Amino acid sequence: LEHFARLQYAASAQPATLLAENGFNHGLVVRNNTNFSPANSLLQDAFLDRISAGRVVLQGNQGSCLPQALLATRWWGSHASVYLAHPLTACGGPSQCYMHVSSATDECVSWCAACPQTCEGRVVSSAADLAAYTGANCSYISGFLTLEKLRADVGEDQLEAAFASVAHIEGLLRVVDNDHLVGLDFLRNLADVPAIIIHSNKALVDTRLPQLALLPNSSVTIKKNRFLCQAAWPTVPSSSRPCSDVSVIHLLDLTVQNLANASNNTSEMAGAISPSLLAQAAAAVFGVNAANITVAVTTATQLNASAVVLRASLAIRMPAHGSYAALRSQHAAAQNGTLAAAVAGLQPNITQVVCSLFPTRQVAQPAQYDAGVVFAGTASLSDVSLAWSDPLVATQLGNTSAVSYNVEYMAEPPASALTAFADLFVQQDMISSSMSGSADALDLARTAIGLLVGWEQASASSSSIVDNGAQHSMSLPSCQPVLVNQSLTLTSNCLAAAQAYSFRVTAFAGSESFVSNVVSASVLSTGYEVTDFALEALGPAALRIRWKAPAVVTPANSIVSYRVQVFYHELG
Repeated sequence: LEHFARLQYAASAQPATLLAENGFNHGLVVRNNTNFSPANSLLQDAFLDRISAGRVVLQGNQGSCLPQALLATRWWGSHASVYLAHPLTACGGPSQCYMHVSSATDECVSWCAACPQTCEGRVVSSAADLAAYTGANCSYISGFLTLEKLRADVGEDQLEAAFASVAHIEGLLRVVDNDHLVGLDFLRNLADVPAIIIHSNKALVDTRLPQLALLPNSSVTIKKNRFLCQAAWPTVPSSSRPCSDVSVIHLLDLTVQNLANASNNTSEMAGAISPSLLAQAAAAVFGVNAANITVAVTTATQLNASAVVLRASLAIRMPAHGSYAALRSQHAAAQNGTLAAAVAGLQPNITQVVCSLFPTRQVAQPAQYDAGVVFAGTASLSDVSLAWSDPLVATQLGNTSAVSYNVEYMAEPPASALTAFADLFVQQDMISSSMSGSADALDLARTAIGLLVGWEQASASSSSIVDNGAQHSMSLPSCQPVLVNQSLTLTSNCLAAAQAYSFRVTAFAGSESFVSNVVSASVLSTGYEVTDFALEALGPAALRIRWKAPAVVTPANSIVSYRVQVFYHELG
């Protein structure tokens, strides 16, 4: 429909054919009409109905712009389905344009190459998945954005290139089951999202989102993140309190010439490059303390009989909060040649220094930068002994007598149990079409078998905690079986032998809380444990449960009976 003097009504019948134009298949084109009001409800119905049948184009019509209420849900953001362009004069000026203002054409448009883009949400696990976002200038994500099982080769620079421009997510931000993801700094411009789920991320230490303004009805679920303390949640974006340390890893390739024997150079390498001098040079360039830099040098490639390329790893320890900004600044110094010049100046035989790889971050083991509680655990046949100190709590609060502690533990279920239950759920078709398959089945399995429900409180009261100044300790006993009148009983609040547990402690003082590092320990095996417990799904409604007898069982010392406990959890 083009060049009409007055266009008031368009029927909503589906088109018999589509118009191929500029790589698109149009179902409705309304273009260059002198008196056209898309605010007319009949016209709205006509072109909205057409979106499912072909692309809709409204362009160059001299009437009013689409009303704000109609544009609120951002259905117009998909360039493949819709293109809207109205003269700014028809809209009453830029302030009445509720899409994008194109200064190049003086139009109010749904899309332009330089405009912030609307991108469709999806599951991202690999660099190939990121390709849809990289360089796309995505400002708005429609639907859900899921970062799940990100591969180790997906770098933070790649995530930043894909998501640094994202300001709005229409649906859910889901960050789950990532082993290598350290922080969410690449979402630094995210301003609003109605729901966030962050769980089961083994290396995540900082999820603060400085631009995020959560609404009162926003939903936030954060659980089972091994190193993530509450002060680093996205619900407290303004918090600057340290929670964990990270190591920023820089890799340098050093070409070393004039060696007596490059193929047998262990002792000569020690003299060719000094790790301590290398740490001092890097510290001077990066503006950090050399004592916080750990250097490792290995031989990467032998060039000839007298020359090798050495790979130097510089691990710079620093608080997690703010570490990504520091990483980018350090990388810039490495890229502009400042670091290379400093390192080359250490030894005349170093003829080339290459710093081409983007740095990475890893979780550092706890020390002075942690959130205030330093935690340790030791295991024996009878118990796990836990001990902690609170130097930073004392420093910040000045009065440790008012501090209370909560000790928590978490046990991982056997992988065989998770897989069997997940298979059972799939067979019973209990997973909705919106779920992503096996990963969600495993999540349901964890819930159903009740083995991994997050952190469990280990102490009901402070009476079980022994205080000795700034040093504190407690013990959790093993679940040793005790025969009473031939009935098996277990001690309460106990740990299963040979089961791996994670422990942490939280210190509370007034409105402040300090979460410790996480330690892993398990009660040593006594030989009395039932082993190789496994579950096998036999169909939609049956399981086979298998196990081996305890190791101490002999023909002369047989098992009288077994107790099998089944816990039923109804989904939802």
